[in-house]
Amino acid sequence: MHFAGIYYERGQTKPVFFVFLRKQHMYFKMEEGLDAYRQKGDLLADELMQKLFEKHGHKLGAILMPFLSDFDTHDFSEQDDETKAFFENNKSLPPFYDLKEIVRATDFFKKYQANIGIILGCYSLPYCYL
Repeated sequence: MHFAGIYYERGQTKPVFFVFLRKQHMYFKMEEGLDAYRQKGDLLADELMQKLFEKHGHKLGAILMPFLSDFDTHDFSEQDDETKAFFENNKSLPPFYDLKEIVRATDFFKKYQANIGIILGCYSLPYCYL
């Protein structure tokens, strides 16, 4: 099985990030452009996660993961008021976003979400946080 994920900066022809998974071996190629994004945070999302973790502790994963992985229903009824407010306040896309590309990327993610999850869970996230 082969898996490739390429992220392009708008207007660039060279990929910023490339992941190739073949059988059980993972190959990673990082371009300089991704390093800047590693240091860039999302303060509002970080504040939300801090509040939710203080409220729910380690049960937070069981609360958020089904919600965040459901791309069809977008059911907010079981979410905290803070989560609802965060999504309400951040629902509009900047003018430079290309909706066609977002849909294409979402379709790509849906198709390969198991492989992406393995890469994030077994390599990327432990590498960043451990």
